[in-house]
Amino acid sequence: MLIALGLGLVLAPAPAAAAAPSYTLPKTVVTATVNGDGTVKVVEDHTFRFSEAGHGAYVDIPRLGGTEVENVTVGEGKALYHAEGTPELNVARPEETFAEGDCTDGPHRVVWYFSAEPGTTHTFRLAYTLRGAVTAYEKHAFLHLPLWGSGWKRDLDELRVSVRLPRAAKGGHQQYRAYGRSDSGFKPALSKDKRTVTGTARDVAAGHPVSLDLALPTAQLTDVTPEKGTGAARLAKLEKSVPEAATTSQCVLDSVEEEDHVPPETFSDTGSSSTGFGGFFIGLVVVVGLIFFIGSLIRRAGAAGGWTYGTSRPRNHYRHTHHSHTWSSGSSSSGFSSSSDSGSSGSSDSGGSGSSGSSSSDGGGGAW
Repeated sequence: MLIALGLGLVLAPAPAAAAAPSYTLPKTVVTATVNGDGTVKVVEDHTFRFSEAGHGAYVDIPRLGGTEVENVTVGEGKALYHAEGTPELNVARPEETFAEGDCTDGPHRVVWYFSAEPGTTHTFRLAYTLRGAVTAYEKHAFLHLPLWGSGWKRDLDELRVSVRLPRAAKGGHQQYRAYGRSDSGFKPALSKDKRTVTGTARDVAAGHPVSLDLALPTAQLTDVTPEKGTGAARLAKLEKSVPEAATTSQCVLDSVEEEDHVPPETFSDTGSSSTGFGGFFIGLVVVVGLIFFIGSLIRRAGAAGGWTYGTSRPRNHYRHTHHSHTWSSGSSSSGFSSSSDSGSSGSSDSGGSGSSGSSSSDGGGGAW
């Protein structure tokens, strides 16, 4: 029995060493345009570098405060993917297709399918329109824009952001504010004509969100119905402290049956285990040790006048356990702001952690 056990150790696959991620994230560029009607056109260019074959990727777009996601498109280079099926992960689908759907009480998930060879780099463009993301009062309007969610499971080397407002400032006492929230040095800056906000974050750690809060004159918007009040109280609150960060909730899709759904927190994109020389060597050492041990027992039994061998064989029971992980925003982050009152220079500010106070997901993404 012991010899068979030793041989089993030799032949059994050895646990694989910690596999390198099957992909890295060199850069993401987010370009947003605020339209006169308060809708926001967002274009995200996500660059993936695959060390192993890649088959699909996904992004969870936050839906904060009743924001709706519309007009979703996905593509790579000149190829525009076409919509097909339901947004499932780790499944085989035709290349250059995508699917989308709302997570229950959570973000809007977009999944696309492709074929990437090991060692290749691909930049995918995800575009969509946010409706209801801008809140306008009689004097001030506000936009909270999640740029990078805590649901991403890879570090991001560089995040570049550019937000375009409907038109340039026209003088007078108009107030503009731009607040960034992250722990990766994201400092948004207003252009001189107060029409563009730009910023860059580098070395964004997995699980750490980046967000942008903008305050602009409602006069920038041409086709909105303002809420009651000037918005001065909200502006003062924003200047004091950007809202608390959201937490990432597990995505459950109404359009996908529960038994077929594979949430991003549970799928694995690392390499599989294999039998290696290290495992063979360890097993060989165990077998040699067992032989010497058995010989010793036989000698002792002979000296004592005999030894009885048992014929029963223990049964080993194995059980698979699946673990689900929930990603949160992690530690508190620092905040930076750029502000302007009718052309005055920007000033910096710091505060607590931040994106939106909503309990729904602040977004995320990944690939397999």
